[in-house]
Amino acid sequence: MALTLLLEGLSTHAIAEAMGIKSNTAKTYIRLLFLRFRVANRVQLVSRCYQLRDENSPLVAGVLPPANNPKPASEHTTSCGFDTSAEPVLSKPLN
Repeated sequence: MALTLLLEGLSTHAIAEAMGIKSNTAKTYIRLLFLRFRVANRVQLVSRCYQLRDENSPLVAGVLPPANNPKPASEHTTSCGFDTSAEPVLSKPLN
């Protein structure tokens, strides 16, 4: 469960709250995930999980959606996932 929550981008504190454990315990779980996946940080862990998913590894089975079932793009998104239907938002008017 800690891996799923971490992959969703939750903070250590939020992971602890969601699991009903103390923050120090969540930190320990995250550190153990780093060791198990042989990574040094969260970014590397996410990257490694997607790599393992693409290799059909049982380590991430059920944690990430299957690689061969991409989400269908809507008519307003590009192949990169950018929404083309929205108007651009400018913080300052162009002069």
